[in-house]
Amino acid sequence: MNRLQFCDQLYKKLKAELRERYSWPPDPLKQALLSRNICELYVVQLKKSLTDYVFEDQEEEILFFKEIKPRFFRLLIYYTKLCQTLARWPVSGRQQQAEYIQRMLTGIEQFREENEEFYTYFRSGLNYKDDQYFLRGRRENNLHFDYLGMYADTSFCTSHDRILAELMANKKLAEYLVHELQKINGLPASPIQTNEKTRLHWTGKKVTLVVMGYILKSSGLINGGQASLREIFDCLQQTFNINLGDYSRSWMQFCDGKGSKYRLIDLLKNALERILNDGR
Repeated sequence: MNRLQFCDQLYKKLKAELRERYSWPPDPLKQALLSRNICELYVVQLKKSLTDYVFEDQEEEILFFKEIKPRFFRLLIYYTKLCQTLARWPVSGRQQQAEYIQRMLTGIEQFREENEEFYTYFRSGLNYKDDQYFLRGRRENNLHFDYLGMYADTSFCTSHDRILAELMANKKLAEYLVHELQKINGLPASPIQTNEKTRLHWTGKKVTLVVMGYILKSSGLINGGQASLREIFDCLQQTFNINLGDYSRSWMQFCDGKGSKYRLIDLLKNALERILNDGR
């Protein structure tokens, strides 16, 4: 069994044990704590497996720290944060709980903004900086030496694999928090999946909706800023019964084109002013 097969099997065992939590006591905090402890055991196994192992080349090392290790650590970080979140959960009322969730989502978005360049790099599927981010001995300004203290061990960390794992964990935590916020606000606990078309149709220019999608993404107003462009555009296209085609190409053409880039903003501003002037 090679290194990749071993890690895949170890990860499958971890996921299998986590699935068994549904037979545990229903207390969410206890479940999160048990899940966290299970993740810790598997991360320790992963670390031990690397003790005497020598990577065949830089490509294998990058693969490990970019794709394999973050899968384990994102779960450890997620359940650690979930334990902290549930332990501090307000019991005084819905408004306090909603405000607490909003503060948590704001913190998640702040972390993403602090790592915006790396976040964009990873989400774009780029690899030209992999040798800087995912090879050991090339640490930059990573000052987060938490989660088992394993990041004090330079043989088991790079400058950005923990940051990547935390971004992934934050996405999962944001989904949980949005789910809870929907319940507090009396909305469906999860998005309604449907293939039925709505009766709404986008009658403006396609590029206007494309710009709207990028504005929504940049604003961080959806899922605490964790929604991807694809998720946002899938929603817009389904809601307004329109096929936007290659929206990233349309966006680039918009950016490179001549003329005002603020027509949509002006349109929305004028519409708001009309509403306010009408006293409605």
